[in-house]
Amino acid sequence: MTSRILDSPITWEMLEADLKRKYKTAARTGSGRRAEFFAGGMGFISKIALVQFDWSEDRDRLPESAIVKITVQDPDFDYTKQTALGRPRKLDEGYLHNNELSFYNKASDPRKVPADLKIPKFFCGRAHGADNVEAGYIALERIKETVGRHFYDNVCRTGAFEALDELVKLAAFSLNDPESLVGWPDNSKSIPANVLARFHDEGPGLVKLMLSAKLQYPELADEMDLMIQWIPRFFDDFANFTELRNSTCPAPILCQGDIWNPNILWKLDGNGAYHVDKVIDWQYVHVGSAVEDLILFLHAGTSAEDIEENLFVYLNYYYNELASRLNPGAVMPWNSVQELLKQYEIAYIYMTMLLLPITIKMLKLDDLAGGKEKAQRTLDAKIGKQAKDTARFLKRHFME
Repeated sequence: MTSRILDSPITWEMLEADLKRKYKTAARTGSGRRAEFFAGGMGFISKIALVQFDWSEDRDRLPESAIVKITVQDPDFDYTKQTALGRPRKLDEGYLHNNELSFYNKASDPRKVPADLKIPKFFCGRAHGADNVEAGYIALERIKETVGRHFYDNVCRTGAFEALDELVKLAAFSLNDPESLVGWPDNSKSIPANVLARFHDEGPGLVKLMLSAKLQYPELADEMDLMIQWIPRFFDDFANFTELRNSTCPAPILCQGDIWNPNILWKLDGNGAYHVDKVIDWQYVHVGSAVEDLILFLHAGTSAEDIEENLFVYLNYYYNELASRLNPGAVMPWNSVQELLKQYEIAYIYMTMLLLPITIKMLKLDDLAGGKEKAQRTLDAKIGKQAKDTARFLKRHFME
């Protein structure tokens, strides 16, 4: 039997040794063990394997199978060359893996992570770089009978409210016990900061990416031209940008950091409604603005029509649910749902200017097996909505 899992530096011996230590067993994996690519096999920064163990003993208390995320460094990206002092730092795959591993290790402690958060069961893992191995892994329970949703898909309102419930848990936990936030990364280790470092400071530049996006969506030229004018004002001074981010949520909150459709495992009921089963992919977990998590989910999970009609409904639900969960003495970050809406619109501007051109560049539907026309219509509607809203919010909050 081959020792390497998915031809990676992670071996069966490593995985077996870690599980034996975790479960205090002498069991060995047998000749029936196997590993195969799962769900396409590749995440943005990892190989994903479905592993069957075939234990020699203790089968009643050892996992029969696991989803194993294996992370190696991108050989084509130079992380040794960093941005200038005072600018955001590029986050490599090793950091992101280790940050997610730290989250799952902390999740067993209800003083660090909400006990009722819907996350997969964690079996074991290894840090990237441990024992001089240029890879790391995380072994999680296999969640069966779930469906995936992407940016070009929508979820129903039931599913959207359930996703907001998970964000409420994180926010209430943070506000009720601010000391629980000690030891988590700050928002310099987040998607907005990493996008700036990788694509604005060192890459082709957000302006060039937006110009490229404008070629694909010429009907949005006016909106994208306005965003291009404002890109330097928002992002050239990183200290000011960080101050703006912090101002959208004055109280620090533990944020998932990457909560869009693909990072939620959904259950589909008999009526065609989607329900949150588990929230996955915690590489960007950090302490920052809860508003950014709201934007990450709502801009991707809901249809353009739904968010046009019901944005205030969603924010009002989140606000009231959060207020109802606070302990005596804990204070809401915003004094009203109207203030939350204002901060949402402000954060929406910089989040869209960062993420929209990247989304257009990276998200291609050419290989989509079925439903390509519907997916393209959904994608185009969301992109159009985001560009128009960003221009509208810019005029409302910065130009009037």
